Amino acid sequence: MDVIINVENCYLLLLLALIVSIPACLFFLVRLREAIHSSRRLPPSAYAWQVVCNMSMSPLGSLANLAQIYGPIFSLRVGALLIIVASSPKTAMEILKARYHMFSGRYIPSLYYRIPRMEQSSVLGAKECNDGWKYMRAMCHNWLLSVKAIKLRNEVRERKMMELADYLHAKEGEIVTIRDVVFATLANSMGNMMVSRDLIDLERECKSGNQSLMGFIGAMLTVLGSPSLVDLFPILNGLLGFWERRKAKKLHQEFKSLWEEVIEERRQAKCTGEEPSQDLLDALIDNGFCNDKICALLMEMLVAGTFISCSTIEWLMVELIKNQGVLHKLRNEIENTGDGDIKNASSRHMPYLKACLKETLRLHPPKLFVLPRRALETCTVNNYVIPKDSVILINIWALGRDPMTWDEPLKFKPKRFLESQLELKGNVQFEFIPFGGGRRMCPGFNVATTHIQGIVALLVHCFDWFLPEGINPDNLNMTEKFGTTVYMKEPLSLIPRSRIP
Repeated sequence: MDVIINVENCYLLLLLALIVSIPACLFFLVRLREAIHSSRRLPPSAYAWQVVCNMSMSPLGSLANLAQIYGPIFSLRVGALLIIVASSPKTAMEILKARYHMFSGRYIPSLYYRIPRMEQSSVLGAKECNDGWKYMRAMCHNWLLSVKAIKLRNEVRERKMMELADYLHAKEGEIVTIRDVVFATLANSMGNMMVSRDLIDLERECKSGNQSLMGFIGAMLTVLGSPSLVDLFPILNGLLGFWERRKAKKLHQEFKSLWEEVIEERRQAKCTGEEPSQDLLDALIDNGFCNDKICALLMEMLVAGTFISCSTIEWLMVELIKNQGVLHKLRNEIENTGDGDIKNASSRHMPYLKACLKETLRLHPPKLFVLPRRALETCTVNNYVIPKDSVILINIWALGRDPMTWDEPLKFKPKRFLESQLELKGNVQFEFIPFGGGRRMCPGFNVATTHIQGIVALLVHCFDWFLPEGINPDNLNMTEKFGTTVYMKEPLSLIPRSRIP
C-alpha cells in the first residue's frame, strides 16, 4: 500500500511540475522569438490590435497611419505570412529598382494557381520572371499591349467609342451609371483586340446588375484576391485543400463558358482555310496553346484591361463634376485640339487631359498597392533584414497623399502636373508610380492610358452631365470601397445631355 501511495504522489508531483513549467516554457519561447527577431533586425512590427483598430477606423488609410508610427517600412505577421509594407519613395525605389532582382517574385493567393494552366499562362501572376513568363509577356506585348498593336486596332476602338456615344445620345435625360457603360465599352474594345468580337451587349450589360459580366468578374476577383485559410495556415491544406480545388474547378468552368466556344470556332475556321483574324487568339493557337491556357490568359487580360481603367474613369468623372472649372478648361482644350473629332484624343497632344489623368491616379489610385511582390532571397532594405518569401506591399495610396511630397495632397489640382516633370511611368524618385515600377511594372500601361483618355475626351466633349435631382456636387459620397480594385462605394450616376451630334 505504501508503494502505491508513493507512486501516486510521484504522478501528482510530476503533473504539478508540468503545470508550473508550462508558463515558464511559453515565456522562454516568447523571449527566444524576440531575441531571434532582434538578431535578424526585421522591420518594426505592428501589433495585431493596432492593425484591427486602424482598419476599423480607416481601412484605406490604416497602413499609412501605421507608417507614421513605425516608419517608412514595417512588418505585419498574418498567420504564416510575413508582410513587409513600404510607404516612402526612397523605400519603393530600393525595392523596385535598386534590388529589383531580389523582389521580382510575385505573391498571389494559392487559389489562383489551382486553376488549371493558370500558372503557366499568367503574365501578371507568374511567380518568377522565368523563361515562361518572358515568353508570355512578349506574346501579349506584340499582339495586344504595344503601341504598334494598339494603333493597328484604332478603327475598332473608335467604333466602340462611337457606339458608346450613340447609346448615351439615346439615354439623354435619363440616369446612367457611368461604371456600367464604361465597363461595357472597355470589355468590347478588349474583346475585339483579343478575339475580334464583342463580348457583351451594352444595353443588356447595363441592366443585368450582378448577373452581368462585370458582376461575374467582380465576384471572381473577390474569391481570388484574398489569402485563404490555407495560405495563412498551411497546416490546414490537407483539411481544406479539397474545398479550394472545388472552388478552382468552378472558376475554371466559368472561364471556359466565356471563351471556349470562341476558341473552338476559331480552330474550325483555321481548319477550313478561312482568312485569319490576325489577333491575339490567332497567335496563341498558331503557337500551340491548349484551350485551358488560352482561357486563362484571355481572362487575365480582360480583367486587367477593364477594371482598373473603369475605376479611373469613374473617379475622374466625379472629380470633374465636383470641379467645374477643371471641366471647362479640359473641354476647351479638347475642342481646340481635337477639331471636333475626339476619337483619337489619346494620341493628340492634350497636356491638360493628361494632367487630369495623372492627378486622378495620384489621388484615387485604382489599387492600394503595387501588385504584391515576393522576396526571392533574404536581403536587406533600409538596414532591415527581409526574409525570403516575405510578401512585399508598396502603398501607392500613401505615396500619392504624402504631405512631404505633395502640396495640398487631398485636393484635386491637375495644374500641379503641368508644372512638374512627373510622368505616368519611369519617375526617378518613385514618388508617383500608378503603374508600379521595375521589371514587373504593369505591362498594359499603353492600353490603359489610350482607353482612359479617349473615353474621357468623348464624355466631356459630346455631353453635358448633370446629377440626379436634389444631389449637390459638394455632397457626393466619395467613400472608397476597397477590394482588388478601389471603387466608389456608391456608383456615380449622371444624366447626359447632348452637346455634339
